Parts: sequence; C-alpha cells; structure tokens
Amino acid sequence: MFAKHWYQQWPGVAAGLGLFFTMAVGVGAQGVLLDERPDQEFRLPKPPHLWPPEPLPHPVPEQATYRLRELSVQATLDGPAARVQMSQTFQNTGNRPLETRFVFPLPYDGAIEQMTLMVDGKEYPAKLLPAEEARRIYQSYLQRQRDPALLELMAHGLYQTSIFPVPAGAERTVTLSYAQLCRVQDGATDFVLPLGTAKYSQQPLDKVSIDISMRSPDTIKNVYSPTHRVTIERPNPQQAVAHYRGTNEVPTTDFRLIFDADKQAVSARCLSYWPPGDDAGYFMLMATSGLPEARSEPLPKTVVFVLDRSGSMSGTKLDQAKEAVRFVLRNLRPVDRFNLVVYDNHVDLFRPELQRCDDATRQAALAYVDGIFAGGSTNIDGALIQCLDQLGQNPGPNYVLFLTDGLPTAGETGEAQITAHARSHNQCRARILTLGVGYDVNSRLLDRITIANYGQSHYVRPNEDLELVTGQVYRRIDSPVLMDAKFTFASNGQPAADQDFNRIYPRDVTDLFSGQPCVILGRYRRAGPATAILTGRVHDAVHTTEYPIQLQSEQAGELWSFIPKLWAMRRVGEIIDELDLSGKNQELINELTALATRHGILTAYTSYLATDLPVATDELARERVGKAVSDLLRVEGRYAFEQRDRKAGLKLAEQVVDAVGAPAFATADGAGNVVAGDPERPVAPVRIQTIGARTFYRQKGEWLDAHLSQDQIGQAVVIDKLGDRAWELLSRGGREAGQVLALEGDVIVRWGDQVYRLK
Repeated sequence: MFAKHWYQQWPGVAAGLGLFFTMAVGVGAQGVLLDERPDQEFRLPKPPHLWPPEPLPHPVPEQATYRLRELSVQATLDGPAARVQMSQTFQNTGNRPLETRFVFPLPYDGAIEQMTLMVDGKEYPAKLLPAEEARRIYQSYLQRQRDPALLELMAHGLYQTSIFPVPAGAERTVTLSYAQLCRVQDGATDFVLPLGTAKYSQQPLDKVSIDISMRSPDTIKNVYSPTHRVTIERPNPQQAVAHYRGTNEVPTTDFRLIFDADKQAVSARCLSYWPPGDDAGYFMLMATSGLPEARSEPLPKTVVFVLDRSGSMSGTKLDQAKEAVRFVLRNLRPVDRFNLVVYDNHVDLFRPELQRCDDATRQAALAYVDGIFAGGSTNIDGALIQCLDQLGQNPGPNYVLFLTDGLPTAGETGEAQITAHARSHNQCRARILTLGVGYDVNSRLLDRITIANYGQSHYVRPNEDLELVTGQVYRRIDSPVLMDAKFTFASNGQPAADQDFNRIYPRDVTDLFSGQPCVILGRYRRAGPATAILTGRVHDAVHTTEYPIQLQSEQAGELWSFIPKLWAMRRVGEIIDELDLSGKNQELINELTALATRHGILTAYTSYLATDLPVATDELARERVGKAVSDLLRVEGRYAFEQRDRKAGLKLAEQVVDAVGAPAFATADGAGNVVAGDPERPVAPVRIQTIGARTFYRQKGEWLDAHLSQDQIGQAVVIDKLGDRAWELLSRGGREAGQVLALEGDVIVRWGDQVYRLK
C-alpha cells in the first residue's frame, strides 16, 4: 500500500499546484512544473486528505516546492472551434532554485492545432511527443517519485519545454495559446477547462479569471454552466460572453460551459444520461426565451414591494431596504405598474390603486420611500392581504417582493392561517418572492408562503448587502416573456405516461424570462426519440411549441454524467422541504439517506457521511438522519435560517457542488465524529471525493466506491496502481481512471465487470 501518511515523510507540500489535465470531452489542459534534477526529491505539492489531522511524529527534510498563485484564461468559441490563451503564475516557495520543465498534456480526443509558449515574455521551444514517448516519460517520473498523482497527467501525448530556472522565492509566468475543437452532442457545444485543483493545493490561488466569448451565425440561446456561477453578457443575438472571477480560493471542480444556438424565439435543448446498471435515466432540459418577433419590449408586469418597517428594522437594515425599493422603482419600465405596501402593526399603501410607472408617479414614490421610518410590531398577515387584494384579478405577470426581518407579532400570527389567507386572496396567481433578513425571521413561514403562491424564498444574512440581493432577485424577473410555462412530454405522438417521465424539478416552471436559461431536471424510463412540449401564455393567448429530443441509452457514454448528481441535489431539497413542512416521514428519510450516500450530497442531516463510519444506507445511518431532521422543528434563529437557505439552494440547484466545497454545517463530538451542529464551525468533508459519476468515501485509510456492496469489495482483484495493469486501466478509462488512481492510499473501485483494489 502506498504510504498512508505520505505527508509525514514529504511535508514539503507546496501550496497551490495548478495541475490541469484534459477531459476527454473538453478543451485544453493546464500544465505543471516538474523538477528535472535527478538528485532532488520533488513531489507534486498537495495537502493531506485526512481528518482530523494527526501530528507529525518526527522532523522531515525540506523539499523543493512551488505554488500556483494566479490563473487567467481567455477563450473564444466560434461555434465548436475554440482558441484559448492561458497564463499561469508559479512561485518557488522553497529556499533552493528549481530547474523546471513545463509539461502540457494533450487532450485525449483531438490534436492541438498550434501552440506558443512564453515564460516571462521569453519564448521557449516546445516539443510535441508522441503517445509512447509521453508514456515513457511519465513512467520515469513515477518510478523516481512514486507519486500516483502524476497518473492524472497521462494522455495521448504531451508538449514539453526546454529546462528553465525558477530561483528561490521568484515567480515565473507561463503563457500558452492553442486552438482545438470542442465536443458537440445533442445540439449543445461543450467547453471544458479543468480546474479541480483542490486536492493539490494547501493555499488558495490569489486570483482566478476566466472569460469565454461565444459567437454563432444563429442566435445564441442557452448559455449554462453546471459547475460555476458565471455572469453572462449578450452584446448582440449572435454573441455572448461568460465571466468567472475568484479571489483567494481553491477551485474544486472543472470549469464547464454549455451553449447552443437556434433560430426559434424560445429554444429548448435536452441532455440526458443513463448510468450503467440503473433502472432509469436522467435528463436536463434547458429552455431560454428571446423576445417574440412581433414585440420590441418584454411583457408589461406589475410589481408590488411589501416592506417591513417594524422596530427591528431600524438602522442599517431599513436604510438598505429603502435603497432596494429605490433600485426597483428606477428600473421599472413605463409600461409596468407598481405599488408600495409598508407595514408594522399597521399597514399603509403608497396609493390606493396600482400605478403606471411614469415619471411623475416614480418621483412621488421615491419621495414616499424617503419618509419611511421604523417602529411598531409586525403584521405580516395584514400586509399580504392588502397587497393581494389590490392585485385582485390583475392580468399579466404579477410579482410581490415581500421583505421582513422577524416573526408575525400583530394581527394573525399562526403560520397555517397566514399561508391560507395569502393563498385564498391571491386570485391572479401572483408570484410571491420573499426576502428573509437576519436570523430572527420565521424562515418556515416564508417557505410556506412561497410554496403556496408560486414563488421562491431568499435569505439575507446580517452581513450581506440587502440592496444587492434585492437587485439580483429583481433582475431575474425583469423581462417576462412566457407566463405559466410548463413542459409535458410525448412518445410516438402520444402523451407520455407519468412513469415514463417523472420526478421533474422544479415541479412548476411558472415563467420564462428573456435571456435567462430555465434548467429542468427529471427521470425517464425509455431511451430513444421523444417530444418535449412547452405551453405558456403571452397575454391571454396560449402558445405551444414542440421540441424533438433524443434520450440516451445506458451505452451512450459519459459526456453528461454530471446530470444525476444535479438531479439528486434538487430531489434532496424537495425531500427536506416535505419533511420541514409536513413533519417526519420514515420513507422520505430513507430516500434522503440513500440519495445522499450514493451521490455524496452533504447537508446538516447527512453530515455522518464525512465521518469514518460505514456509509451504507443501514439502520444506523437512517437513525442519524432522522435525529438531525428533528432540528427542522426550529423556525427561527441562525440554525433554522441556514438550513432553510441551504434547502432553497438545493431545490433550485443549477451547479453541481462537490463534497469538498459543500457548505455542510457540522461540528465534531468528543469521539472526533462529525455531527450536525453549530453553523459557526463548518467542517470540510474531506472524506468524500466525486470523480465523474462516481462517489468515493475514505474509511480506515481506503477509498471505497459508494456503489459497491460488501460482497463485491471482498471479491476485489488486487493490482499495483503504479504497475502495468494500472496502465491498462488508464488506456481504457482515460482521464477518469487517472483521477481514481491518483487518490492517496488504497482504492476499491469497479471498472467494467471487475472490482479492483488498487494499492
């Protein structure tokens, strides 16, 4: 077995290695520095993965190290053709110079058309090596350093530079540019840039900057990242730009961007994946609306801002809330209508009727906001009834931005009664979007209100900028295009049975907005051609559009293997929601336990996954989940706030979050086990790794594939992870096999029909 506590023998683990390997479906790979001097001990810098940390038993010799300090990427995608420029700034963190060679592994499924390499502005010659010579070089490093992490660099070939020095404490910036084709499948172009450096970093990168420009002869519609929260700019219909910025962070997942182009006003694209051995597949439907051709403006909408002015809102909170109202007022269009409802124990309206947003009413409303002061108790029920009664049966898109920082203390105070009143008075299907401010808010009440009224809950922490969060919420509803939108499915020209397409989230799409992708996830039981049918309203007219889709079979490959975990995150959010609002249900607890275990989804209720306990969905695991779910009885306070905020994020998840990045609020008990607890003390779940569609748990020094039974583990064939049979796995499994082999310590995994114990 490879040294269990390698960091005790080689602690010169430099912080922040930017080790990039290429994905078989993607574009590009990041290079790595390798010290060429045979007399120097040099291992890829990476931190230990054990928790809790163990003390070093004895001093260890110093080792040459470096870190990746900055990463900057600019890419242009002209259809599937990509041109990429990448800059990496390396810093020698040791006290001796490094004689390094920059190694850049090639993609698995395509050749680099051209490449230039600059080191601090000086061009260095780079040599392309064929696959066999690349393998020989990798093997020589493995034999010398015995570092399995090098297996992640294995590819069909590589570029390498001549040797250049990096003095102690100095930096070198390496810039390379190349061109390559992206993979296109199901009508979507897939751009992948590996960023999974978490397990090779002890310090975060100072700066991560990614800019991706897309061009197409047709209108670019869906632009979506399943891995990162990107900002999208659309200079014109045929061009879009995606930006990602990070500071003081360790990227934990590869950067991935998916986009398509279409001539239709509303574009829908279906991606699907059927895991081997599963009884059903998973699909992701992306829908993006443009403006209808006959219109130059979005649909006129009505926005009513309901503002809590009770005594607890005094000071900074009310100042920010008033500025948030001003932001909404300044951004309303002349065709929009609005009103303001402010409340403490009394409820007041800006005007007795809805107002058209012309210059005069806008200025009057801004002056009204200036005169709002805090004081009194909180009449949530009365404020909602006044607002909804004013909307009445108002046609068109109707939105209520409801803000409060506390509990109902005046008028009706019962959760069930307040929710029922809001539902019965909401005759126009207005979307109630709640903004819960601070830890004293009744978060369960806000969830009940939004679920009953077609909306969403948003939570604002005490240290967050309320004005900024409100602006983000408003921008998402700024340009409605299709109302009461809903997808149904058909097979062979007939409506599909419920069992053919099921567990679809979100349950109700409600509205589509201009330029914003709507991401829908679900399960399917029959592969092959089908039809997705989108219906919705524009004014009083019903619009229906059909989209042919192709659902993949079990043998269709791994390209969209992220979809099952994204679906599972939403399903877990729905389960927690049901447990929260309807009480304990053992069947739901069992499903939550099984889903979290299989997909490595950490919440306060499944934090046992980050311990060294067995991860099988046995009685002990279900008992732990059941006890943790009892904490949902709390309706106020920081714990309740954090859990409902996390639940809301899971229900609408659009990015897959790896276990190492999940905000699981947990603490350690006296035995060193991780248990649900104080959110002030987050514990990183370092015992879980996600590789492709596989989840691994570290137990007793071994990494176990979550899909394996105890019988399968007992039948595992033992092979040396640095031996010839491991190279055979690499040739068959590509990048994913390299990641599995790179896990420190023994790994038990199923590959094909065989279970292996990699030592």
